[in-house]
Amino acid sequence: FQRATGHVKRRIGAPGNSKFDFDDTAFISRFSVDTLDYAHFPRSGMAFDVEYKNSLSWLNGDNQVDTVLVGGYHPFSWGKNTLGVNYLLGTAMNGAPNELDLFELGGFFQLTAYLPGQITGSHGGSTGAIYYRQVGEGLRLLTQTTFYMGGLVEIGNLWNQRSDMSFNDLHHSAGLFFGADTFFGPV
Repeated sequence: FQRATGHVKRRIGAPGNSKFDFDDTAFISRFSVDTLDYAHFPRSGMAFDVEYKNSLSWLNGDNQVDTVLVGGYHPFSWGKNTLGVNYLLGTAMNGAPNELDLFELGGFFQLTAYLPGQITGSHGGSTGAIYYRQVGEGLRLLTQTTFYMGGLVEIGNLWNQRSDMSFNDLHHSAGLFFGADTFFGPV
């Protein structure tokens, strides 16, 4: 069970109703499988998540919205090369979602060209492919640092209404990166 309450006050943007309170009470059920061999630059295994959120209006919550979110990642490796495929799909099944029930896209490997949370909506998702190659190992400072070069391509969008969903309205994203798996985490 989850309960969130708060107050939102608009500081920038179009004039209008700039203040509102929220009370979100929900039951969340999640199923996850993660057999990835590494958290940061996995080479084998898979990750799969399903989340169902039922807003509980009978416990004084504002909404009566049910949402489902499904996501996964599958890497395939040969030699020092890895190709990974990810997907993320979400939908609101009933009711009128407010800001707390919207899905978000943006940030690394969820339409990387956009800021985290820049794209929001009630229906949609994204998919992408990432390729990286191990290009070297660094100095042994507390641990072995492994370096990678790679790139990714992604496509997706979120819409507020199912009837608005269209393949002609998809956002595209691509990027190149140089990364390292350090003892501080991925860089």
